[in-house]
Amino acid sequence: MEYRALGQDMRGRGARLEEQVALLRRLWSEPYVTSKGRYHDFEAIGLGRVVAAPIPIWFGTGTDEPVLRRVARLADGWMTIGDFLPHIPRFQQYLREAGRDPAGFPIRGSLVAEDGGKASWIETGRLYQAAGVTHITIGAPPSLTPVQALERLAEARQALAQSLG
Repeated sequence: MEYRALGQDMRGRGARLEEQVALLRRLWSEPYVTSKGRYHDFEAIGLGRVVAAPIPIWFGTGTDEPVLRRVARLADGWMTIGDFLPHIPRFQQYLREAGRDPAGFPIRGSLVAEDGGKASWIETGRLYQAAGVTHITIGAPPSLTPVQALERLAEARQALAQSLG
């Protein structure tokens, strides 16, 4: 929808993103950047100061081959979307093909603290951990009230922290 609003072709979003990631890294590491790319054209643009440490860029994607290959080549972390667990071995292969170490690459998986309780959450957390997931975002079922959701999130966080370290 945002591409249509800007008069842009959505099919070019991957190439646009690749150009933007390269430009962001330059803007964060060089005082002034001049660039004439396919999507962006500017001269002597700077952000006022160079950042002290690299800013990690995480991509939130599904599991289609082109996007996973892009994450493997360009991103500093992968925020998974959907049923991602079966696709981690393939993603790790893409990382190796891109000359990157899968063991050091952060992956974030989502876990909904459903009514199954601590044993269920811990089992899922262990599956994630064994597959190479390094970060877990915990969500609450939408059927809970805000107070119940906060309680559930705290309970799930504590159970996972104690069991997974």
